[in-house]
Amino acid sequence: VVRDNTTSAGINITGSGTPASTLTADIYGNIVTGCYKPGLNIDRQSNHGGTLRVCNNTFYDNNQRSGSWTGAGGEVMVHSDSDGMQVAFSNNLLAHHPGSGSRT
Repeated sequence: VVRDNTTSAGINITGSGTPASTLTADIYGNIVTGCYKPGLNIDRQSNHGGTLRVCNNTFYDNNQRSGSWTGAGGEVMVHSDSDGMQVAFSNNLLAHHPGSGSRT
């Protein structure tokens, strides 16, 4: 999967939050680039338990929404209130080239 999304995250894991969602999923073998928000966003309302396996993906030059990394989330973003979610993250490439998009 090659993703170039100008309005959102490349891969957005989300749920209703009420009732609490339990998610078990694999994210495997994707190329995610040029997205407005992080390449992978694990949303605060989606993860109340469960397991997410993120393996062998490439995330680069995402999060194009601002000129600063401060508070922006980077290539991959996991919200701090994803209660009890276990994330296994292995063999992924994350890169952001200077000057890509609005960044310097």
